[in-house]
Amino acid sequence: MDDPNPNGRVPFFSREERDAFGNPNIAPPFCDGSLFHGTNGFYSNASNNGPYCGSYNMLSEGTLLNGQKQANFYGKADYQLNDNTDLYADLLYNLTKIQYLTGGYYSVFWEPGFGMPGYVYDLDAQKLVTGFHIFAPEEVSNLANSTQVNHAYVFNVGVKGSFGNSNWNYDAYFHRSQYQTNQRLLRPLTNLVNAWFTGPQDGTDPYGYGYPAYHLEQNGHFWGTTTPAQFRAFSDYVTSDSETYSQQGAITITNTDLFSLPAGSVGFAGQLVRGNQYWNNPVDPRLVAGDFWGLTGTSGGGKRGFESGAVEFDVPIFKMLTADVAGRYDRYMPDGGSSEGKFTWKAGLEFRPISTLLLRANYATAFRAPDMSYVFNNGSSSFNNGVVDVYNCRRLYGNDLANCLAPYNSVNNVIVKASGNRNLQYITAKSWGYGVVWSPTQNITLKSDYYHVKIANEVSNYSLGAILSHEADCRLGVTVQGNPVDINSPSCQQFISQVVRAPVNSPVPGILQGATTVPINISRESVSGIQASGNYRWSWGRFGDFALGLDYAVQTSHLYQQFPGDTPTDLLRTNSYGNQFKNIGNASLNWNIGKWSTTVLYQRFGKTFSANGKFTVGPWMLYNASVQYHVTPDITASLIGNNIFNARPPYDASFTSYPYFDQFSYNPYGRLVMVELNVHLH
Repeated sequence: MDDPNPNGRVPFFSREERDAFGNPNIAPPFCDGSLFHGTNGFYSNASNNGPYCGSYNMLSEGTLLNGQKQANFYGKADYQLNDNTDLYADLLYNLTKIQYLTGGYYSVFWEPGFGMPGYVYDLDAQKLVTGFHIFAPEEVSNLANSTQVNHAYVFNVGVKGSFGNSNWNYDAYFHRSQYQTNQRLLRPLTNLVNAWFTGPQDGTDPYGYGYPAYHLEQNGHFWGTTTPAQFRAFSDYVTSDSETYSQQGAITITNTDLFSLPAGSVGFAGQLVRGNQYWNNPVDPRLVAGDFWGLTGTSGGGKRGFESGAVEFDVPIFKMLTADVAGRYDRYMPDGGSSEGKFTWKAGLEFRPISTLLLRANYATAFRAPDMSYVFNNGSSSFNNGVVDVYNCRRLYGNDLANCLAPYNSVNNVIVKASGNRNLQYITAKSWGYGVVWSPTQNITLKSDYYHVKIANEVSNYSLGAILSHEADCRLGVTVQGNPVDINSPSCQQFISQVVRAPVNSPVPGILQGATTVPINISRESVSGIQASGNYRWSWGRFGDFALGLDYAVQTSHLYQQFPGDTPTDLLRTNSYGNQFKNIGNASLNWNIGKWSTTVLYQRFGKTFSANGKFTVGPWMLYNASVQYHVTPDITASLIGNNIFNARPPYDASFTSYPYFDQFSYNPYGRLVMVELNVHLH
């Protein structure tokens, strides 16, 4: 009912049988009014192409935030071996249990297409159809809910101290962090759930396509109600256990007085590191085999070693000017992949002409190793619906895809398979910036900095749309713009090999079935902006102490180029979904008096483009507040409120799909109130 378009305020479908040739829906023989807490009913709406069963309340069956229970433990030990040597160890352990409530529109559902063709012939309706059956809460109870248990720990042990009475200090340590996830969910088995909803096959369609024919109405399960016991009977549990860790041994050596210059002492820091990383994400083999309806899996695993060495110098050039110079070499050695090393460096200058004013500038190079899932992915799949078969559409109906007709204009259950690339290179970057810090008095500090970051070799997969467009160009020998394309070129042969099409003996020969893709280093990105802040502190005697803080950030440029040869996209001015805030600001006021402390925070997120890109959406303003009372020096009670005025995301008249706002920019959580008690035990 929040849809800005009144014509869109219609119930979501719970049961719908759609004509394959675009004619009006097949009228339901009945709708079970007891489902979705008594809100399920018969509806007919032109925007939904005819009659169906549905409910206005379907969306409210799911949660916006997942249920979570968490326990943490932290322990630290120190032992002074002698005047120059300390032994230490610390451990942080976290246990989290998350429950995902699955209900309503986001519930499990069934439709033709998995383990069977995407269309079936309904002998009762005498139509070639596809259909949707969304399980109501009364049908699945809490059986479809997913449970995830996460175990994580960070462990450090080391020795630190100084070499005799010298200025040389050291810190040698071993670090290990590990994360393990165990997930369990109940989902329908493909063969059993297909048989449940279709019943036995009775021939094929009369049009000669070869689609299977069923008595969907006589069988009764598609339009009818499934009990939780029946749902459990055609389902089974999918379990997923994944693990990742990173461990390293390192030694750091520092000296704050390496040698003296006229302006002061030169400082030094050096470090050597060696370690490895591990990622393991096994997959239930039944997922790979397609035994679970509508589910695929991501599998992979691998280990890579790494080593690095770094040095840094703090050099007082003269009294008002200090330089910070550093260099670092890193090398990653993935198992079964190519080893690659990279040297990076940075340089910074700080100039203080007077004691209250600081000018600073920096330049640096950087790198980032590709995510291990990109490198060691053994295979993952996703299902895509409503995909345009570009090649067949252009072949049969011309270059204007809007003229394309069924079944090529909207192909369901297109499987996109992805795998890893063990030869991915480092993601590299260059950055520079400059700024100023001014403190005219002890109580006032003002800062402003400009930054620019330029990233190369970003990892990206060719999207399904890009693959299909290139494949069509290659097969037809010409682009939509009329430019010739050589089908025998290596790139064309690559794109053609990535597309999977139905064999000649299938119901629709040559129709799109799937595609494969692999990550490669092809994207570039640059971002620049200004960050400014100000702080003012003052005291009013018996009325307490106050602190005012102001922060403002504005992006001046953000360009992204996904593929070589593409025109860079201006992400600050594009009207695509997921556009970002150009500016964000906040102001805070803190008041401390006696045992009380109060903070008020105002946040302002700037304008964004509307969904249709024709206008801008107003700013989003939030107010948070907290009150603390120090009961004793060791006991503190807090009352915390986020979004205390319950501000909703700004209205966008063109955003006519649920949830009617950009989920990448806004959230629907509303007001959140928390009570917290901290007790310090000696």
